[in-house]
Amino acid sequence: MESRRRVRREADAPVRDLRSEIAAVADDGIRAALLKDIHLSEAAILYGVPVASQDSRQRRYLEQVGESYALAAKVQWFNPVQDSDWETWVYNGCVERSEFCCT
Repeated sequence: MESRRRVRREADAPVRDLRSEIAAVADDGIRAALLKDIHLSEAAILYGVPVASQDSRQRRYLEQVGESYALAAKVQWFNPVQDSDWETWVYNGCVERSEFCCT
């Protein structure tokens, strides 16, 4: 991926509202899990890109945050191993589909 120039390096840009919502999560384990991969959620919010990850648990946790933080609910997150028909969705430009949104 690096040699084909398909990796995009960006400076860390925290989404303060998202971090505030995560700080308010009562469960220490869930809060720690959300903070571990917060860079994925922040990139999705800032750049409007979907997240491809096998961590379905992280997606569920983000869905919970999305109940009180609207931008988290709009994150498109798919598991390329478990979700079906994601290839077509990506090929067609990642047009919003409810099954891939954290709502």
